[in-house]
Amino acid sequence: MTLQNEMTLSFQRNLVGLIRTMRLRQWSKNVVIYAGLVFDGRLFQWDQLFYTTLVVFCFCLISSSVYIINDLFDIEKDRMHPRKRTRPLPSGELDIRLAVVAAFLLAVSGIGAASLLNPWVGAVTGVYLLQNVAYSLYLKNIVIVDVMVLSLGFLLRVLAGVLIANVSNFSPWLYVCMGLLSLFLGFGKRRHEITLLQDDAAAHRSSLQEYNLPLLDQIMSLVTTSTFVAYTFYSF
Repeated sequence: MTLQNEMTLSFQRNLVGLIRTMRLRQWSKNVVIYAGLVFDGRLFQWDQLFYTTLVVFCFCLISSSVYIINDLFDIEKDRMHPRKRTRPLPSGELDIRLAVVAAFLLAVSGIGAASLLNPWVGAVTGVYLLQNVAYSLYLKNIVIVDVMVLSLGFLLRVLAGVLIANVSNFSPWLYVCMGLLSLFLGFGKRRHEITLLQDDAAAHRSSLQEYNLPLLDQIMSLVTTSTFVAYTFYSF
């Protein structure tokens, strides 16, 4: 194999590995940014829709940066994991130096573009990045706090959408509803992980060893009731 062929294969391998690590399928979570336009009845005002879509793309870039950062922090632990060791970084498919550069460029591009659109939106994206770095470093290991941090991420997305579109009819109660709904989804995910993994749950996520099904059922019941009450206040 010639040197040129080796370089081509290396480039292709790193490119595929980078795309996998960016978790493009997770970009769908950013559609919650449109919530402000939906509840303000302006989803089909094309100028507002255009700028909101740009913010969605900014969050997609930052989200991918966060996934790369998380995999960089967990690389040694993932190498010992029977399933995660096949991921691009722990398996060596993606060069660590390239991953670091990509994470930096994605974060700077996302926050920079958001700041040009609206300085306050740029500030929100910066907080979102810092929150996720803190989650990757430590907060994901703290029971209940891990889900609350993820819920905050959804609220920051909603806030960015409200700010870029200058939404006037977005009630504070909708923030409460969105936060509670994201908590319900987060605790529901933890419940699914425990049910699916059972004795191996703690190896998958260290905070899972502090959770149990009765606790999660009680929390989800409380969150469901709170969501209903919050939406009732919003409706009236």
